[in-house]
Amino acid sequence: MPGADAQDKEYLFIYQPDTKQGILSAPALRTTGQIEVRVPSTWTGLTVHVYGFGLGDGRENKGKNSDSCYIGTGIIG
Repeated sequence: MPGADAQDKEYLFIYQPDTKQGILSAPALRTTGQIEVRVPSTWTGLTVHVYGFGLGDGRENKGKNSDSCYIGTGIIG
C-alpha cells in the first residue's frame, strides 16, 4: 500500500447492531499480521460487522490515518 510503513498501527472496530455496541481493538503493528479482539460473551450467536483502519507511525507517515474499510460480517461463536 503506498505510504505504508512496517511501524503503522492497525485497528479493528467490531460493531454488534442488535445491542448497538462496538469495541475498538488495541493497536497491532502492521508487521504482526493479526489482531485478536475479545468481545462480550453476550454476543455469542449474534452477527457483527468488522471495520479496519490504520494509523501511520513511520518516519514519513506518522500521525496520518487511513480511510476505514469494511472488512465483513460474521457470527460470534
